[in-house]
Amino acid sequence: MTELGARWGTGRVADLEAGRVSPTLPTLLVLGQALTDVTGREVRLADLLAGDGQADIADTAVPLSVIRSALTGAPVQLSGTDTLTLLKRNFLDGLAQRSPDPVPARRKGQLWLIQRQCGEVEQRTARQLGVDETQLLEAMAILWGQALAVERDGRAGVEASAQTKGRISRQLKTELKTYFEENDGNH
Repeated sequence: MTELGARWGTGRVADLEAGRVSPTLPTLLVLGQALTDVTGREVRLADLLAGDGQADIADTAVPLSVIRSALTGAPVQLSGTDTLTLLKRNFLDGLAQRSPDPVPARRKGQLWLIQRQCGEVEQRTARQLGVDETQLLEAMAILWGQALAVERDGRAGVEASAQTKGRISRQLKTELKTYFEENDGNH
């Protein structure tokens, strides 16, 4: 990256890999060229956006598939019902694949709403507890009917300090840990 003019150190690369940096188009182009040079194979922008995940663009979660399509010449559709419908369909398809039993429609709707509330707090909690997204969603649905951060903010109140929110977050994580221990991760 530095040979191509980017002033990047290992910390900046780690931030990009961890999603703490929102790369600009020029950064993606330099990254694609650097990976092409290092690996000896062509790396396209779409390759940098592989997978079934999503990216936050202007406070909207956009599926990577939509971004890849736009980069290959398809019309750009970052907002509106089409993207939301696609996100919901991707989520429900993944849910169906991970669940050994059919998930009732009402439950799917509840899990979808909770999933839309989730963010970094829930991702970090899932990693800390060693569970996947579906397991965490199920536990939050059973325990509170909403995402951890929403439950935390509700318990803490509008004017809560960071310390209060931290204390309540730890209590909620303990509730989740107890739930998983008592249910062996099953619901």
